[in-house]
Amino acid sequence: MADRQSGNGAGFIFALLILAATGAVVYLVWRSNQVVRPFPGKPAPVVPQLPDLAAELSKIKSLCESRALAAKGSLRRLEARKQLPIGEKLYGEVKAESDATITFLITGMAVRFKDTDDENVRARMRALGKKSTAFLDWADGLTNKKGYGAEDPISAILALLGDWLKGVREENEKAIKQISASLEGCRFRNWTELGPIGESVP
Repeated sequence: MADRQSGNGAGFIFALLILAATGAVVYLVWRSNQVVRPFPGKPAPVVPQLPDLAAELSKIKSLCESRALAAKGSLRRLEARKQLPIGEKLYGEVKAESDATITFLITGMAVRFKDTDDENVRARMRALGKKSTAFLDWADGLTNKKGYGAEDPISAILALLGDWLKGVREENEKAIKQISASLEGCRFRNWTELGPIGESVP
C-alpha cells in the first residue's frame, strides 16, 4: 500500500515538472514574438550622396543676374539706347535656355530618365553654357568682370552629370520632389526685375 502511494506521489511530481517545463517553453515562445525583429533579407543598399546639380545651376543664375545688375547700373543715357536692347536680348536667351533645361530635368526625373536622355541633358547644358557665355561677354564690355571667372559651372555640371543621372534613377518620390523644388529655385528672374539702368531712357 505504501509502495503504491509512493509511486503515485512520484508520478504526480513528474507530471507537475512536465507541466512546468511546457509552460516555460510556451512563455518563451510568446515572449520572443513580442520583440520587433528586423525584416529578413538583404540590408538596404547604401546610396551615395547625389551630386548637387542645383548648386551649379544656381551659380549660373547668380553670375548672370549679378552681371546684368552691374551692366545696367553702368549704362548711361546714350549708351543705354544702343546697349540695353542687346543685353536684354542676350539675357532673355539665357533665361529661356535655362528654363527649358530645368523643365527638361524635372520632367525627366519624374520617369527616372531614359538611357537615351543622358546625351540630351549634356547637349542642353552645353547650349546653356553658350548662351550664358554670350551674355557674360556682352556684360564684360561694360564692366571689369570676365566670363565665369575662376569657376566654370558648366564644366562642373558636365563632370558630375553622369553620377547625378545615375543617382536620380535610384531616388524615391519624396527625394525627387525635393530635387525638383531645388531646381525650380534656379530659374532666372526677368530682365525687368534686375534693377534700373544708370539713367532712365525716355
